Amino acid sequence: FSGDYLQTFNYLKEAFCGSIEFCPGNRFGCASALAAEWVSNGAGDEVVSSFGGVGGFAPTEELFMIFRLARLRKVGKTYEFFPKMADLLRRITGESFDKSVIGERIFHVESGVHVDGILKLPKCYEPFPPEIVGRERKIVLGKHSGSASIRAKAKELGLDCAEEGIPKLLQMVKEFGAKKRGALTDEEFLTLARR
Repeated sequence: FSGDYLQTFNYLKEAFCGSIEFCPGNRFGCASALAAEWVSNGAGDEVVSSFGGVGGFAPTEELFMIFRLARLRKVGKTYEFFPKMADLLRRITGESFDKSVIGERIFHVESGVHVDGILKLPKCYEPFPPEIVGRERKIVLGKHSGSASIRAKAKELGLDCAEEGIPKLLQMVKEFGAKKRGALTDEEFLTLARR
C-alpha cells in the first residue's frame, strides 16, 4: 500500500464486496483515528471497539466523542454514565483507566497559565465541557500554580483573600507543593491561607 489510508480504504471496499467490519488495533495509539476516518469517509459503519480500549481495540468512548464533536452523530448527546462504566470496568479488570475521555483527572488543572485560560475561555483548553462525560473541572494547587489558580481556589472555597496577599500565598503554595511532590488538598490550602 502507498501509505494513503483513504486509498487503502477504497481498495479494501473494492476487494471485499459488501459490508466490512473494520477492526483497527491500537498498538500505535491511533485506532480511534483510523476507525473515525473509516466511518467519516464512507467506508462503512461497522467498527470494532471496546470501552476503555480493552483488548487493544479503538476505545468506544473516544469514538463517541469524535463523532459528536465532528457533528457526525448525536450532537446534543451527553455521556454522564462514562465514569460509572469506567469504574465498573476497573472493578472487573483490575485496571485503571486514567486516559482521555474517561480518566478521573482529565479535567484537573494545575498550571497557572492553563487555569487562567480556562477561566477566560474554556474552549481553548478543553476539547469539550467536562459535564458531557460526567466530570467536573477541578483546579489543583501545587508547584506549577499561578495567581489565577489561587484566586479561583479561594473563591471556590469561599475565602475572601486580599489581592496584596495573593503573591505571598502563591509562594507558600508553590513551596508546599514542591516539598510534598504533589497537589495540595483543599484542607492544606485553607491552612496556608489562614497563616
